[in-house]
Amino acid sequence: MAKLVAIDIDGTLLTSAQMISPATRAAIREVLDRGVRVVLVTGRSFPHARPFAEELGLTTPLILHNGALVKDVAGRVFDARLLDAETAREIIGRARAQRMDLIAFDDPDGDGQAVVETIAPENERLRRYLSRWQRPAASVPDLWRYVDHPVLALTTVDRWEKACRFADAIEREFRGRARVWRTEYPRRDMALLDFVSPESSKARALDRLARRWDIAPSEIMVVGDNRNDVEMFAYAGLGVVMGNAEEELKALGDYVTGTNDEDGLAQALRRFVLGEVLS
Repeated sequence: MAKLVAIDIDGTLLTSAQMISPATRAAIREVLDRGVRVVLVTGRSFPHARPFAEELGLTTPLILHNGALVKDVAGRVFDARLLDAETAREIIGRARAQRMDLIAFDDPDGDGQAVVETIAPENERLRRYLSRWQRPAASVPDLWRYVDHPVLALTTVDRWEKACRFADAIEREFRGRARVWRTEYPRRDMALLDFVSPESSKARALDRLARRWDIAPSEIMVVGDNRNDVEMFAYAGLGVVMGNAEEELKALGDYVTGTNDEDGLAQALRRFVLGEVLS
């Protein structure tokens, strides 16, 4: 019996319409009633994730920015692993050379702030990403000058192949100095990259919380759908991969459930946590 369930947000908790389905909401409510802890684990920022935790009535901390920040809905910070300014500035320099637009995520103690310099007119993917923010991004004339202090993350969204080439280059050059977390959607020709502290990952942040609660990895179930969830699949006692994940990722978990539009999360919770026999 799982004592802790860690759930990714996009492509897992949310449907394609960016909603929590009634079936998923009901299953999570029953899991909570059993005394099982539920933690949302995401690449999203605090203001972009908090509404879903509030909708579900969760009081557990959220794991944000792929593990760089852990804080609860009340804003209490449990952990923050920041990317140092020198490394961040070097990545900004490499991004400029490759014509990659970056966002700096800042303000770990407050409501969170996205900071941008300019976005190329052709980068509609990044513009759409920013348009989902409830708070508008702050605009600065020079992102390199702005980042004179540690930040939570540098993020970009771009065409899939272009973003993956840039991620490969940063991983080679900054090994040990920064982690690159990829959320890839090749069928949509899009990838989202997060550059964070080398100590930041969903699995590491989840482990720190589990230790706080005296929960062993074998007592943890994780559910996710993308590359930034793979380390969690290896860490937890049970790794459930969503049916909407890319085919190569499905082999990396212990079980493949339905898609996010088929209530795949609810199916997994009912099978493995609530002990129901599903037809």
